Amino acid sequence: RTAASVGSRCTVGEFRKQAAKVYGLDVGCAALVVLHGFSTGPLGDDSKTLDEVGLYRGDVVCVEELDHPDDQSQCAALYTARRDTVHVSFNHPDRPEYPEECGPVAVSKDATIGELKSLIAQELGLDASKLHLCSQHKSPQWKDESKTLRAAGMKLSTDTIHVGHGAPCAPDESMLRISLYVREKDGHKARDAFS
Repeated sequence: RTAASVGSRCTVGEFRKQAAKVYGLDVGCAALVVLHGFSTGPLGDDSKTLDEVGLYRGDVVCVEELDHPDDQSQCAALYTARRDTVHVSFNHPDRPEYPEECGPVAVSKDATIGELKSLIAQELGLDASKLHLCSQHKSPQWKDESKTLRAAGMKLSTDTIHVGHGAPCAPDESMLRISLYVREKDGHKARDAFS
């Protein structure tokens, strides 16, 4: 059944009862998870209308039979893990010109920057306290390592970050980068003077 066949003013609880009836399930053991649509994820609050939870005609809802009403929905857990995981590729700090040389490592978007840095350091066999991360080469360092990856802007399922030598600056510090410009026949080239 779709949200359109039960009406948008129908509550989640009424929708759950109808889905349980269609599939011959105990209503308490019928978990509803929206897999595709405007608002995806588990449908929990039975008192809200389908409009209020953002369920619309054409949305795909999974009806899963639970062994016990208090059990965790496997479909919801898989959906949440898939949605909240990012696969991060990164460079070795000795080779910043190869941004996707290492990884990817899978990490929750709710993990902190510090936790990701520890994973990367372990993968590289380096000391995490002597590394810093940023979204790309020559972009500002992520100074606050207690921020989550989601708060740092990682919203996709795959991403690439830059790993550099040296601990990150403190929040009240700034990094001064000095470049050396060399004039050549076809223009000029710039490189970090102290790298």
